[in-house]
Amino acid sequence: KLGTTGIITGFDIDTTHFSGNEAPEASVDAAHEFPNEETMWEGILPKVRLGPSRRHLYKIPATGQATYVRIRIYPDGGIARFRVYGHITPVFPANPVEPFDLAHIFTGGKVVATSNDHFGSSSNLLLPGRGKDMGDGWETKRSYTKDHQDWVTIKLGAPGYLSTAVIDTIHFKGNFPESCDIRGTNSQDIAPDANSDDWKIILSPVKLGPHRMHFFRLSSPCEQYTHVKVSIYPDGGIKRIRIIGTMAAKYGADVAEITTRADGKHQTTPIIVEEGWEVIED
Repeated sequence: KLGTTGIITGFDIDTTHFSGNEAPEASVDAAHEFPNEETMWEGILPKVRLGPSRRHLYKIPATGQATYVRIRIYPDGGIARFRVYGHITPVFPANPVEPFDLAHIFTGGKVVATSNDHFGSSSNLLLPGRGKDMGDGWETKRSYTKDHQDWVTIKLGAPGYLSTAVIDTIHFKGNFPESCDIRGTNSQDIAPDANSDDWKIILSPVKLGPHRMHFFRLSSPCEQYTHVKVSIYPDGGIKRIRIIGTMAAKYGADVAEITTRADGKHQTTPIIVEEGWEVIED
């Protein structure tokens, strides 16, 4: 079962450490609904050959929405890791004026730029829940430069009107940032220039404390934003960032105009298929 419903574009079938007892061949199927005896599995990766102790990366044409995948090996053998790559299908409130977290990974939020990921990945900031330790948060390298700051740029899942920010420093008890601020921009770029003058302060610098959730009211709630940039001073760790707001009306109408797959049963939203996959087929 995938972490959430999404559109699949590639796989990593890893046979590391399986040398001589690796699965010789594999294929992958997908399904949208909970599997049972009547489930119609759709083949999305035909049978491919696998080699010993190596990663096998495959790019496939973008699928429709999938929630479950099934990997089959022929005739038997071992696989170390199986990873599925693609694009999350955003989940938005049915009521267009209901506030929700526009930065959450399940609503399509995405970290598109960061100054530093030394101790922990900035993409962790958008994950569900509050995590289990410092390892699943964002933590930057220590700096001894005067007036240093680190930052992360988040592309919201939809353009929206922002009202509240939640900065969670749980588990960061001695290495949390001293303070932070938040800027917003409305941009057509995937990753706007972090140094652009188009960024507008929506949260002036505020103090942060250890191991707690901080709730801040954002300014300019009537202005529409597509990205936020969270800056921390001088460095340190944050577990989660939540950006609460409502979806811009026009975007909500656009989302309603989704396309239907040829089978007429499931719906998909437009996606961008990223290039760069190396296809290895011996």
